[in-house]
Amino acid sequence: MKMIDLIKEYGECYRRRNHPSSMYFSKKSLMRMRREGVSKQYVIEAESKPNLRFLIDEVTGTLITVVHVDKNKQRVH
Repeated sequence: MKMIDLIKEYGECYRRRNHPSSMYFSKKSLMRMRREGVSKQYVIEAESKPNLRFLIDEVTGTLITVVHVDKNKQRVH
């Protein structure tokens, strides 16, 4: 399973009008991954990248880009 599949299945989504959706792994989504039996390797990898945001086009579900956000400013501009 690839990270993009994991983020689509388990990630939290942040939406802003007229912007692509921003998806990320929250503590809640990591707990859900563990509970549902996702491979420990994938959970550890997702956990080690808390500042990654996946920008996804909501209409097509296509990955636009992956950005690393400043941990003091958890918003994607």
